[in-house]
Amino acid sequence: MEGRWDPEVLAGPLAAMRRAGAAEPRGGRVPFAAVVEVDADAADIDRLVSWYGRKP
Repeated sequence: MEGRWDPEVLAGPLAAMRRAGAAEPRGGRVPFAAVVEVDADAADIDRLVSWYGRKP
């Protein structure tokens, strides 16, 4: 993804993502697609959007 994202801005959503629990199962009351795999060294924004089932 092009552009720069402030790590401080992403810190809150990334922490919430980690507290959310398991990535699976998705569906039912979870309005997101399955987690998209990204590299371990992916940018924070890519990890965040992939958690919500979007391809970075």
